[in-house]
Parts: sequence; structure tokens; C-alpha cells
Amino acid sequence: MVDELLHFSRAPREAEVEGAKLDETKRGRAPKPLEPFEKPRLHTPATAKDVAAAIRRVWGEGYMKGPASQDAVCVLLGQWGVETFKGVDGQACHNWNLAGIKTARPETEWHYRMLTPDDMPEKQAEAYVAAQKRLRPSNPLAFFDTDKNLAAPGKLRVWQIACFRSSETLDSGAKLFIGTVAHFSAALPFMHAGQPEAYANALSDQVMGRNKGWFNAPSTAYQHGIRVRFDKYKAAGI
Repeated sequence: MVDELLHFSRAPREAEVEGAKLDETKRGRAPKPLEPFEKPRLHTPATAKDVAAAIRRVWGEGYMKGPASQDAVCVLLGQWGVETFKGVDGQACHNWNLAGIKTARPETEWHYRMLTPDDMPEKQAEAYVAAQKRLRPSNPLAFFDTDKNLAAPGKLRVWQIACFRSSETLDSGAKLFIGTVAHFSAALPFMHAGQPEAYANALSDQVMGRNKGWFNAPSTAYQHGIRVRFDKYKAAGI
């Protein structure tokens, strides 16, 4: 299942998404109609206490054994905070997707779409888009043309559409989150032990191998983000 899921290393900031929408309008692209399994993108905020309660409610539904310890819950809350940060620490997400989980099967799984622009050096951007079109024609990331006018000097903006898993409720979102985490067996001992840095490192592509990890950003940033939130939520007794 891990090979069938794509994970986004950072949820795009709201300004990026809104800017992308505006840029799309300027460039003359008509809004894309919803596909059969596509949901409208909805803002679904929740507090850390809400998410922790949902994690505990669905913990044993075929994924984890025994009760959910505070350490394990706080590690997951730390990850949730990193993945859904949009100006208010860990209180925002879309369609109850608690961890930025992508789908590789948009034709059969409920999902929502987000535009994710990325500026790259010109040669790198051109090679990247060409390689993706050639090697991954059925990938749920739709690669658009590059744009020089909107990017910084010497760079091109690559336009992509990312398909993120969509859930109907907080509990179903928590179940998807825990079920996905459960497939990363190397990270689970560190989650249970309350060791955010080791947990984050075990999830990275650097350890799991290319396209096998949860994220591909530098693991130090992910480690730090989870640690800060882990300490905050544990101190609060969540």
C-alpha cells in the first residue's frame, strides 16, 4: 500500500494556493470541472484536543494494538501540526486530511485537488517536467507548462495539481492517518516511545528510499517541527 500512496512533504500555504488560482485565471485557463471522485476543497479546522480524541477513538480499528499512549498520540499530533500548518498551529486542514496524504488512484478514491506552484532553476524545471511526463504519465500530479514571468529571475515556475485524500469526518480522517502510519513499521517503535526525531527520520525518503518515505524534504526540518509540537502538546496533557 505504501507504494500506492504519495505523501506531500509540506502542505502549501494558503497564499500559494490562492495565488495559484489567480495566476491560472490570468493565464486564461478555465476552471477544471469536478471529476467523479473529486470533492470540493473544504476547510475543516480542529483543535489538538479534537484530533487527539479522534486518534484514540479509532486507534484499535485494525491498525494498532493496545491503548494509545500519550507519547504516541503527541508524536502524531506533532506530525499533524507540521503537515497542516497554515498560520494557526495545527488547527487547519482540508477535507479532514490530517497529514497531507495524497492518492495515486484519483479515479477510484475520494480526493480534492490543490494547485502547488514550485519555482526551479530553468534547466532543472524543463528537465523535471519532461521526465515526469515521460516516466509517470498516469501519475495523479498533472504537470503544466512552465512559466517564466511569474518566477524569480533565472527560474521557471512549474505548475502541478496534487490530489489529496478526502474524508467525510474527523474520525475517518484519523483512521486514514493512523492506517497510513501503520505501514511504516520502522517508525512505529519511535512513535510509541515518544521519540519525534527518530520517528521523523524513519519516515524520510533518505531512510526508506526514493518515493518510499512519507516526505522528501530535509528530515531535520521535519524532526524539529514534530519535536516542538510534541513537547507543547505533552506539556498541555493532551
